Amino acid sequence: MKISDPVLKDLLDYWESLRAGREVPYRSEIDPRRFEDALEHMFILEHLGEGNIRIRLAGMFLCEMMGMELRGMSLRALMRLEDRAPLDTALAQVLSGPSIAYLELEAHGPSGRRHKASMLLLPLRSDFGDISRILGCLRIDGVPVADGTPLRFSISAAQIRPVRIEGAARSAAAAELPGFAEPKAAFHHDGPQLRSIEGGSRRRGSRRRNHLRLVKDGE
Repeated sequence: MKISDPVLKDLLDYWESLRAGREVPYRSEIDPRRFEDALEHMFILEHLGEGNIRIRLAGMFLCEMMGMELRGMSLRALMRLEDRAPLDTALAQVLSGPSIAYLELEAHGPSGRRHKASMLLLPLRSDFGDISRILGCLRIDGVPVADGTPLRFSISAAQIRPVRIEGAARSAAAAELPGFAEPKAAFHHDGPQLRSIEGGSRRRGSRRRNHLRLVKDGE
């Protein structure tokens, strides 16, 4: 994958080293101290189901660039209308592949001036083991912190690469995933220990009528 921005390249190298042959690293394994130069430009996305992907965290530069707090918003809000569907496709591939996506962008300012930009999208596992998080970083060339007027982005090129792991590493990665299911208890059958308790009351000399028969564990 050809990445020209050194900050994005370093972030990808860190992510690759973190997964260490596994399919995808966990969100909890990310150490922000390892990429301080990228923090202001980074964000974390959360997949809430049925294609609903929201910004969970966003760096200071991104919030100032858009003139608002981005938490809870869709990443689509940063894109021009005609580029939102291609972004949705890239996000879906990152989560389902899983895959790595590198997007070459253009930032459109209110004056009509354009700036080159780039975005890196890396899949992450949640604490439950499902791939429902995306670590992202957005870099813009030659743009100072915005004056509160939101920029909008268009996609000029995209590179999407499936995550590759070897067979042995794939088996090890699958074995380590946490899940919701509890271990199955062994089935032991020693035979029922039951006794019969006759129910109902009767008067002396009357015929016995069994209205109820309760079966109870003999223990």
